[in-house]
Amino acid sequence: YLTPVTQNIMIGLIVFLPLLAAIYVGLSTQRMSNGAAQIITSGGLVLSAIFSGIVFYKVYTLGAPLEWSL
Repeated sequence: YLTPVTQNIMIGLIVFLPLLAAIYVGLSTQRMSNGAAQIITSGGLVLSAIFSGIVFYKVYTLGAPLEWSL
């Protein structure tokens, strides 16, 4: 069960998690290896995809209203 607050946070992470991972890796490329950069950016994308699936299931299958605000 997702509360509206949790759903809003999850939708925000779907949008911004890959961006934040890319910014973090871009700003710290001198201090990390290529493998670590790949893990961080891929992890952001995978988490975003998982959150997308959860929100899709809740909205499409369960018919929950989709309300999001900044």
